[in-house]
Amino acid sequence: MEGSHKAIIDLDTYNRVQAEMERRREKHYGASRRKKKYPLSSNVCGICGKNYRHRVTSTDGKWVCSTFFTKGKEACTSKQIPDSVLMHIAAEHGGADEIERIIANPGNELIFILRGGSEHRHIWQDRSRSESLTPEMKEKARQKAKEQHKCRRTSQ
Repeated sequence: MEGSHKAIIDLDTYNRVQAEMERRREKHYGASRRKKKYPLSSNVCGICGKNYRHRVTSTDGKWVCSTFFTKGKEACTSKQIPDSVLMHIAAEHGGADEIERIIANPGNELIFILRGGSEHRHIWQDRSRSESLTPEMKEKARQKAKEQHKCRRTSQ
C-alpha cells in the first residue's frame, strides 16, 4: 500500500539499491543456482516414479532415487546406480545423446527408451562390497575393528 506512511528513504535511493542488489545477485549467484544437467539426468525410478538425482561421493558419482535419498529405504527400496555402470550401459545403447529416458526397475533392470522410440532392457550387476574396497580401505577397517575389540576387552 503506497502513501500510507512517511518513507524512510526516497524512491530514487530505493530503486538504485534494488538495482545494485539484483546486479550482485546475478554476479555471485546466477551461475551456481542453475541446476546442473547431467547427460543421463532423465532417470526415473520404476518403484515410486520420482526422478533419480546425481550424487558425487569421494569415490565416484552415483544415481539415486529422490525419494530414497530424502525419505530413506522405508519410502522407496530402489538401488543406487554407480555412474560408471550407467555410462557403460548407455554407451552400449548409442550413448547419452540417443537416450530419452531411463527407467530403473527392481531387480537391477534398466529400461532405456531411445529418442527413436525403441526400448532396450538391461540387467546390471551390483559390485560386491568386497570388490569396492581398496587394499588401503580394507586395512583401515581391519585396524579400526581391532581397536574396537581391544577397547571392549579392557572395559569388561
